[in-house]
Amino acid sequence: MKIQLLSDLHLETHPHWQATPAPGADVLVLAGDIGSYQSGNQMQDTDFGLRQFSPLHGWPTPVIFVPGNHEYDTLDFDAAHLRLRETCERLGMVWLERASSVSPWTDRRGRPLRIVGTTS
Repeated sequence: MKIQLLSDLHLETHPHWQATPAPGADVLVLAGDIGSYQSGNQMQDTDFGLRQFSPLHGWPTPVIFVPGNHEYDTLDFDAAHLRLRETCERLGMVWLERASSVSPWTDRRGRPLRIVGTTS
């Protein structure tokens, strides 16, 4: 199994940056600080920059999103949390916040891979 991991992209300062799927990757894990709406942000969309990673919009693998601390910057925490979760659901991504997910992939011993996501 190959995991593509992206983190700390801060698309609020680089809104036109485009990710490239890693050849042979089975899953993409977005590990926080992908995009935020802090003062001076340059993003034009309302989806925290996540749309480009959506399997429903052409990303070739499943996507797991774990929010970072900056996604919540300048926003009400509960409102941002709900908005992030709904955005992931709308974009066909797996939302992991204080949760775990058992993947369809296994390790070398045949045990299922469990991915745990948490932001503190």
